[in-house]
Amino acid sequence: FRWTLDAGRTFDGARVEVAFDGPGHHTAVLAARSADGRLATDDAAVTVTWPLLPEPPADARALALAEGRAYVPLRDFGLLALVDRQTGAVSHAPTCDGPRTVAVASGRVWVACEDDAVAVHRTDGRLSVRVALPRGSRPWGVVADGDGAWVTLGGTGALARVSPAGDVTVHPVGDDVRGRARVGGELLATRWRSPADGGVVWRLDAATGAVRDTWRLAEDPGPDSDTNARGLPNLLSPIVVRPDGRVAAVGGLKSNVRRGLFLEDLPLTHDTTTRAALRQLALDPAEGAVGAEGRALVFDDRDQVVGIAYAPGGDWRYALHRGREGGDVFDAYTLRRAGSASPGGHGPDALMVDGDELWVSAPLSRSVTVFDLARPERPAPSRTIDLSPPGGEVVPAEVLAGEIVFVSSADRRMSAAGYGAGGTCHPEGQHDGRTWDFTQRGEGLRNT
Repeated sequence: FRWTLDAGRTFDGARVEVAFDGPGHHTAVLAARSADGRLATDDAAVTVTWPLLPEPPADARALALAEGRAYVPLRDFGLLALVDRQTGAVSHAPTCDGPRTVAVASGRVWVACEDDAVAVHRTDGRLSVRVALPRGSRPWGVVADGDGAWVTLGGTGALARVSPAGDVTVHPVGDDVRGRARVGGELLATRWRSPADGGVVWRLDAATGAVRDTWRLAEDPGPDSDTNARGLPNLLSPIVVRPDGRVAAVGGLKSNVRRGLFLEDLPLTHDTTTRAALRQLALDPAEGAVGAEGRALVFDDRDQVVGIAYAPGGDWRYALHRGREGGDVFDAYTLRRAGSASPGGHGPDALMVDGDELWVSAPLSRSVTVFDLARPERPAPSRTIDLSPPGGEVVPAEVLAGEIVFVSSADRRMSAAGYGAGGTCHPEGQHDGRTWDFTQRGEGLRNT
């Protein structure tokens, strides 16, 4: 018997032991020769990972998988969809106006609501309590923690601790706080619209809610090219910790506000204005100084990253793009792009991995798509589940069509290579906090 590892090192024997210097994906090829000279070969994938945390990290997203169900907020309906993961049967529970994100733990389902509230449900969907938050809070990211939950309040720049009894404690954080994650005794939060000097991630104490550190994400210096462009990290929403707890991934957009005819005599083009951004921060000293940035991913023909998920072992990373209506798969250690997949729905906004399944929510198609991860680097769609309530559609057809056009960059009539849509510069009908040099359009400097 002869083993060949990664087309390099060879080892003889029916059983061999191999040590690896670090995590990664490897291929072992076995050649077996019989006494009469016949040869047979086979190969196996060998995955090496860091030890996983005893308690998995958690993060805020518009999708939760727990208790044998998938929980999906239906924002336009004020409903929470409950999907039986085995049968695909769907039921609906009234929740609140504008449900945004959902988290499940300790027999409770927490929903952050646009109408300045948190709805707390039982896992069967029944509403237990509706917790009012300060007016103008604009809650977004909810993450369960013990018996309670933490919720980011983008309107007031704060973080709220909500108890099952409805008690609320508010802790100041910073402007436009949005994305949320919990790892061990720490909380992480992102600033959605960045200041001019870089993206912002806060590290907080999970016991007190106090800000411990403020980390900066640097502007990408470029240069502008066919495959990359400069840009300020912006619209930072998802922040997800790898299951080994060593790094956090932050997704969003790069805004190239340095370029333009007035600023530097270079016109903005379709591929130098905005691009997808996915940055990585060290959480373990072995990965670099805590809070320091690692190597950034470079995306070509991709718009904003709105969702991030990891395979259970932390070795594969999935990134979701709303405008392009699809996702990419990366080796989480080398950052090599391994493949892509399309959920087949409009306005995808969240994805989550559980076991050997990847779930993707597409709220504007009123659906979720389930992918089989038998080969984690090649997600294969296995089924699409319709989440439409039995009462029918509540949004007029032309308005829903407008919503889809507004966020989609997949149609070449809207974007030459999928980089931007109306919602790219005007997320959720608001503004991106940037001033653009549209001199070549005869507009001069345009503040969104």
